[in-house]
Amino acid sequence: MGWQLWIWTIKSQSAIYALKRGIEKYGVPKAILVDNGREYLFQDFSGNAGFRKKAKPKAGEFKPPTILETLGIEIRVAIPKNARGKSIERAFKTVKETFSKLFASYTGGSVDEKPEGLKDVLKDIEGLISIDEFTSYVDTYIDGYYNQQSHNGLGMWGNTPDEAYAELLHEKRVVPKDKLHLMFMRYSKGTIKVGKNGITLKIYGEHLQYSDPNLWRDYFGKSVYVRYSPDNLTSVRVYNTDNQFICTAKLEKKLSYNATKEELQKATLEKKAQEKIIKDYKKVKNIQAQDALDAIINEGAEKLKTPPNFNAEILRIISTNEQQAEPLQKAAGGEDMPLLTIDMNAAVARLRAKK
Repeated sequence: MGWQLWIWTIKSQSAIYALKRGIEKYGVPKAILVDNGREYLFQDFSGNAGFRKKAKPKAGEFKPPTILETLGIEIRVAIPKNARGKSIERAFKTVKETFSKLFASYTGGSVDEKPEGLKDVLKDIEGLISIDEFTSYVDTYIDGYYNQQSHNGLGMWGNTPDEAYAELLHEKRVVPKDKLHLMFMRYSKGTIKVGKNGITLKIYGEHLQYSDPNLWRDYFGKSVYVRYSPDNLTSVRVYNTDNQFICTAKLEKKLSYNATKEELQKATLEKKAQEKIIKDYKKVKNIQAQDALDAIINEGAEKLKTPPNFNAEILRIISTNEQQAEPLQKAAGGEDMPLLTIDMNAAVARLRAKK
């Protein structure tokens, strides 16, 4: 329902992007099932939930809300080494057999699957598919092909994933577009003390300095925590330990996030070495495989011309209840938004009665 191609992005951020993409299209789930990977069990996403859970915070120790708590999502962690508890594993195999293996540069999921002629294929760099092209193919395959195929799994009864979702969708929880970005912002690790130069946030190994006149005036020497977006580090949102928004602090020196990202990419390449890059490409196949890939992509693109309709009987709005801290009245903060429930059945009944 939501996916992210992990190439340069930090794994934990990929998990956030994947969830965000799924929510934008299908709504907010009431619960998610994850395995024991660190990319799901980090502090500001799930609060170190599950089997990797760290010691509980000490009495009186401040703990900011997690992204999942903000969205009202329960996290359930699969039992380690229990394949039956992770139904997604079968989907991975289906994707590998019907999609991944159709690429000429498929490397195989193991040494046994590695094609004999792979080295010769990888020598022709110009002939390999680009990351942008591959991303587009994955989008088309998932939404236009995989989600349109009949499934016989538990609860599917031969329906396609889109049909099953639409048929069983009773209540849809959605986030207003203007609040979505805010609710997915990352949290600083613990609190930060406000000094004479503002606050210092360590991201990607760099110490970034943020300041605001009101922050220094009213919170000097006090502890605050920060929310930030890895896509834009030119400013951060600052909160007190009562979870109230204080202000937006600006980066003191000019820093392009793209430059930081490039540095991160370079470090990743040096660390992973050349053989890891190969794993971002997929297996040697003959001309028939390329024809099959073209057929799948064309079929998926054709079906995407008519987007599926996911309407629910009840539409529930999920939003943030951010409060503005005093006395910084001038700082732009969030506002309380009541939980709004729209009963579509009642609305239709009233319209019919009036007609």
